[in-house]
Amino acid sequence: MAYIGSKPANKPVVASDLDPTVITGQTALAVAPADTDEFLISDAGVLKRLDASLIGGTNTPAFFAYLSSNQTSIANATHTLVTFNAENFDTGNGFNTGTHKFTVPETGKYFIGIQVRKSDFSSSRMLVTLEKNGNTLKDFEGGTHSAYGAVVGHTLESLSANDVLQVKLYQVSGGSQTIRGGSDSADTFFFGYKIIE
Repeated sequence: MAYIGSKPANKPVVASDLDPTVITGQTALAVAPADTDEFLISDAGVLKRLDASLIGGTNTPAFFAYLSSNQTSIANATHTLVTFNAENFDTGNGFNTGTHKFTVPETGKYFIGIQVRKSDFSSSRMLVTLEKNGNTLKDFEGGTHSAYGAVVGHTLESLSANDVLQVKLYQVSGGSQTIRGGSDSADTFFFGYKIIE
């Protein structure tokens, strides 16, 4: 028998007890569910309620750091730390603008992206290195084109809590060079977020 109202005392509600009009006769939710909204589901035949907050997830922790002004004195044939010194956001408080490094707040797979833009040295190639715990994780190479060309790279990595990521630049122009930064965060930046699995 299907129950729209009260069920008999001491009788558990099972799937066959639910009348479809319990759902179809109600007002439709016209916006995304709030975290505290609940769903009724069958878990291997056992009815359970589930908070919307447990469905899906968010791509956090997440950060976006950038170089707020030009970084000068990028030495020739040397791996130089890129000094990302400003942030647009940092949901897990993992990025340190003083050390210019990201400390992973929680274990998971992360999408990481980098852009480093030249400042008027078109004749030389650049190598941008993403390091994890002081060791090379990925290298991204840019060609000799464009005085203001950029090296752009991205990767998906499995990271553990407290792993430390940093970005270094290697250039071989024969002299010291400059990379571009700016308050609009459009030139040289470093970002990442944990993916939903």
